[in-house]
Amino acid sequence: MENHDTGSLTWLQRIKVALGFARVVEFLHDPKKPYLERNINTAHIILDQDCNPKILDFSTMSGGILGKLTRLKNLLLNLGYDDPEDYPLGILGKLTRLKNLLLNLGYDDPEDYPLGGPEEGGFEVTYHDVFSFGVVLMGLIAKRIVDEKDTWKTFVYLWGWKQYRPNRSLVHESLVEDPGYYASDGIMITELAMRCIQMELDKRPSMKDIVGM
Repeated sequence: MENHDTGSLTWLQRIKVALGFARVVEFLHDPKKPYLERNINTAHIILDQDCNPKILDFSTMSGGILGKLTRLKNLLLNLGYDDPEDYPLGILGKLTRLKNLLLNLGYDDPEDYPLGGPEEGGFEVTYHDVFSFGVVLMGLIAKRIVDEKDTWKTFVYLWGWKQYRPNRSLVHESLVEDPGYYASDGIMITELAMRCIQMELDKRPSMKDIVGM
């Protein structure tokens, strides 16, 4: 899905992608047997001809029938979507050298979180997937993308934190003339993305809340 910055998707298509992907993550976060994707970014999402999103990479998924993720070899951190700090690695102890990892840089939550199953971290743990979803959503509406050459200062969520003001839309100017776009929707979706990427976990919406909006 990394070509979403080319302008090939309309506003309504982008919203369809975002809602469809939110439903996928909501399904994974089912409270009975929750799963954590942990590797949410546009490189791991493909779209069919009707703009329905599908996840490609499940290598870092944890929880449910899969149990805990504790092995370093299974960990691919999200460049631009993930946490730039230390990660507790269960039985392996703490990993402090990020250069030894493939980072999902720019998408992951800049907060530490455990690598056990989501049932261990409860509320807090599933909200890290929410952060990554927020980065994807912001990228969709603002036509911004994270790539492996990105630096910390150009991450989508850092850009959003810097640019956002209350009642301000961060929708790319090329989308505002699209059929079906309304200024009020642009502000609402921007505010939703900002709620997802805020630092306070308890102020982030759940995926169920997002789908219900």
